[in-house]
Amino acid sequence: MQLYFDWLLHFIKNIKRTILSTRNSFCIYLFFSSLQALLFNINKPFTIVSQSTIPIETLMVDCFVSSFRINYRNSQPFDDCLLPTAPTVFSVVYIKGLFTIVRQKPLHWWPTLKVLYSKAGSVRNLFERTLEKFRVLENSQSGSRMSMLYMKGKEKRGKEEEVGSLKAEKELLLWLVRLFRMEPAFAFSNTQTTSLPVHQSSQKLLLGLVQLVLSSHFGKEVSQEASETLLVLHSPENVQLWNPSEPIYSFWEIRFVLFFYHKVLVHFFPDSYVLSLSI
Repeated sequence: MQLYFDWLLHFIKNIKRTILSTRNSFCIYLFFSSLQALLFNINKPFTIVSQSTIPIETLMVDCFVSSFRINYRNSQPFDDCLLPTAPTVFSVVYIKGLFTIVRQKPLHWWPTLKVLYSKAGSVRNLFERTLEKFRVLENSQSGSRMSMLYMKGKEKRGKEEEVGSLKAEKELLLWLVRLFRMEPAFAFSNTQTTSLPVHQSSQKLLLGLVQLVLSSHFGKEVSQEASETLLVLHSPENVQLWNPSEPIYSFWEIRFVLFFYHKVLVHFFPDSYVLSLSI
């Protein structure tokens, strides 16, 4: 079984090279469609009974990337990964796949990344939904910060277990933030044509990144990534993306809101965490 999956991973990574004829191409596409249906069924996640050196998540990411390079129009099997009902691991795979596509230098026959910009709205919705899970958790704990010091041991352990149950969501946020930094179009690309919805979308995303810096639930790695991403998104070329029709208006309006949080960040975090809000 392990040898089979080792071969399968090698096949996925090199599938384009194996297309030598029309007959081979047809067989490969048939096999690849079956593989997609097997790996990306959110109602019945695929599992391996026996031990394998290849994590399922790695296999799924490679399948996603290879499918994009072979036939980017066939995105339907992967669109379910962005649904609110999809298990978190499917969303992680999708975002890691996008990040892999962004990071790797494209070959001449690969499709351009612009064909995926239409998914930017769904990616931002995923970011907001995931953040909301942590907001709910924080609100349940924010009645009195001092009272947490006197919580009974059982109640405190329950809260810690609740935070631990969101480990997959924390990983998802980490990869989302990395994607926004590597390809800001996913942070700001918008199908809306009027100025106000575009402005509100950009403001919501930037405030979400600020929350990642502020919150104690995400750890140093996520906070640092969010801080660096904020810095990148404040570069002049990316500020133009905040609201292409009215970039100056959106810049000052959103900056005013971010500045409101600046003193809080300076008070609670080292300078490296707030550099992005100090420019």
